[in-house]
Amino acid sequence: DKVMLRWTPNTPYAWRKANDVGYYIERVTITRNGEPVLPLETITLNQIPIKPVPLEEWESLAKADDNAAVLAQAIYGKRFDVSAQVGINAVMEAKNEQEQRFTFGLLAAEQSYEAAKLAGLGYEDICVVSGERYLYRVKIANMEVLDIKEGSVYAGTDMYEELPKPLD
Repeated sequence: DKVMLRWTPNTPYAWRKANDVGYYIERVTITRNGEPVLPLETITLNQIPIKPVPLEEWESLAKADDNAAVLAQAIYGKRFDVSAQVGINAVMEAKNEQEQRFTFGLLAAEQSYEAAKLAGLGYEDICVVSGERYLYRVKIANMEVLDIKEGSVYAGTDMYEELPKPLD
């Protein structure tokens, strides 16, 4: 009855820029009841770019979910617990801080789908039709300015697979 999307930029720079400008999601209907849809039906699912919600909207989830708290801190925190340095070390510290924010933030998003949605890294398409299969394309808004490639995935409600259970 829905398709749950989750995406991740592949560099700290792309993540930081995408947090500012957001994402658009296109859905292309590929097949309907096993038959190709021609011409392809393409729609943009969101008219406003998907971005992290304001910090105030994280409070209730962050209190109940440590991953949400980590992700909110990665996006909005003033500091990300890196030691203070000067000179060239300060440049390296800033780079390390961005990498830590990126790594811990995206790890937290992997562990909490609700937090991922608040961070602008997840979307539920509830307007799917049984028997249809889609190609979803996630594009960064303002691609003309930022040279960041889109990602895509093929999905449909009949393609559900249960995730494997974590081992110890």
